[in-house]
Amino acid sequence: MSASRSPTSETGEFVGEEKFRLTLRPARAAYLFREGDSEAFKQAAREASSRWLGMTEPILPVDERGAIAPLWGQILDYAKVDALVLVGVDEADVKEFAVQRQLPTVPLDEIDRSAATRHSYYPSILDDEKVLNPDSYGRWTW
Repeated sequence: MSASRSPTSETGEFVGEEKFRLTLRPARAAYLFREGDSEAFKQAAREASSRWLGMTEPILPVDERGAIAPLWGQILDYAKVDALVLVGVDEADVKEFAVQRQLPTVPLDEIDRSAATRHSYYPSILDDEKVLNPDSYGRWTW
């Protein structure tokens, strides 16, 4: 979204034009799971799928040394995520990777409470008389 406005001084005088660009998007997360841990992968897939169908949230395997293969790192760069969500991975194991990428880590059970990953729900449409809410199957109903 682009917009321009006419800023004024405290006296109300026109002082020039200001432009800005704003991108409004949901928070994006990447899920880190221990390579070979199929249960952690399934858990990450379920969570990612509940957040905008997981379309922008990659699920990345972490090896026993806490490393992520370069190809997965490229996918992470492309996805432009806001945080790394730990699914069966200890923070200490991936701390170096997170610091290099300048990304916070968030335990899976904190994903909806952490500032970095919290705002990723489908948008609610609020009206004076109606609220759009998901039913128990994730479908939106009035």
